[in-house]
Amino acid sequence: TGSVGKTTTIGKLASQFKAPAYGLLGGALENIGRMADAASAFERAAETSWYDAVAAQYLSDAGRAWWAAGDLGASMASYERVVEEYPESTSAVEARVRLGELRASLEERHLRLHLR
Repeated sequence: TGSVGKTTTIGKLASQFKAPAYGLLGGALENIGRMADAASAFERAAETSWYDAVAAQYLSDAGRAWWAAGDLGASMASYERVVEEYPESTSAVEARVRLGELRASLEERHLRLHLR
């Protein structure tokens, strides 16, 4: 959320260029380890995308970045959006797999806490 919401240069672009610009920003932020900012950029890319398949991929990218940032709730929310809003997309297949992995991870954490 930090600097991504204040990226005025992208906001000035013609609408068809905003999604790819936010997507590239997300990739760059991810590469330098700013995962939460990357996730926010990917979410903005999804919001501004003209194409459902591309929006679904950006949401999947956001889910991955949120997971890497340690925000499992936001990660699950991103993947759930893919499944709910773009159920026929190829990204929905991956999102279902990642949701299963996240749920298994959360269950394992829950069990470990109770066994202590």
